[in-house]
Amino acid sequence: MNLSYASRVEHDRFPETFIHVEGELGSVDLAPDCWLRVTTERGTEKRRCPPPDYAWADPRYALVHSSIVACHRNLLNALQTDTTPETSAADNLKTLKLVQAAYDSARTKQAVETF
Repeated sequence: MNLSYASRVEHDRFPETFIHVEGELGSVDLAPDCWLRVTTERGTEKRRCPPPDYAWADPRYALVHSSIVACHRNLLNALQTDTTPETSAADNLKTLKLVQAAYDSARTKQAVETF
């Protein structure tokens, strides 16, 4: 798996988010200008999936802003209904453990078990 926030590319479109995921049955791409492409043995389906527009938001960061709005909406709903949000404190602690393990692995050049 490759993941980078700082790769040097010919046409840098920061802060847009791009991702390519390959699986046994095909692949999914989130490409420039919010194009989603799903490729299977039947071919490629594509559609544009732009984030919502917010008057207060910088359009260059539309994906980031829309994710924050959705996250806050979910957290508020969880507080109001006494339910567990999509991303709980327990999830965040697991993420911190994974990040620390990644740093430890890089420092020691060894695989690190976390869970």
